[in-house]
Amino acid sequence: MRVVEAEFAFEMARDLPPAPTPRSRDEIAAAVKGVIPGIEIVDSRFDEWTTIGAPSLIADNACNAAWIKGALVSDWQDLDLAAQTVRVTVNGKVLREGRGSNVLGHPLNALEWLVNSLSARGLGLKAGQYVTTGVTTEVYMAERGDRITADFGPVGSVDLEFV
Repeated sequence: MRVVEAEFAFEMARDLPPAPTPRSRDEIAAAVKGVIPGIEIVDSRFDEWTTIGAPSLIADNACNAAWIKGALVSDWQDLDLAAQTVRVTVNGKVLREGRGSNVLGHPLNALEWLVNSLSARGLGLKAGQYVTTGVTTEVYMAERGDRITADFGPVGSVDLEFV
């Protein structure tokens, strides 16, 4: 499989250890170093990956094969990530288009969910860690030879080629 998912990602600037009460989205955003355009490559070691079951998929690294990241944008706080259009171009043609709002309404909502879910289990995030937030467009099943660009507007773009 060569499944392409265009995703906003965040790099953490400071630790967010477990907290006794849920953290607010604003508190979490204040701990973010910057936003990053990214492409997750989804693949599985299982031929029948849709029927293998959750424990096997988790053991398969949740079908994550790779992550290609673009440049960090540290001055991101005034960008409307929910409204931001994301375009996936394959061999010069736009084949997928979506918005940041396709990620739980806003990419920061996915980060907030993760932070508070980890905290409830006694875990946290550390400075320097990256968090991808979920696919913004319909996925694209790439073929060998495809040149792909995911364009996130003012957040930047990221490119790859399957050889």
